[in-house]
Amino acid sequence: MLRGTSRKETLGPEALKADMDNPFAFYRLYNQAAEKAGSPVLSPKALHALERLEYKYLRYDG
Repeated sequence: MLRGTSRKETLGPEALKADMDNPFAFYRLYNQAAEKAGSPVLSPKALHALERLEYKYLRYDG
């Protein structure tokens, strides 16, 4: 978790509203806030796995 800050304080309220219907967006948003706050971030491998799941379950049209 971000030390002493919230995602809202770090990225602003509009960032929280974007992609609210996409559960995978939370992880991207968390990572952005964590980077800015100097907190631990998800590994590139974890982010790639999440991207694949997002494509499979939310963006795949076939």
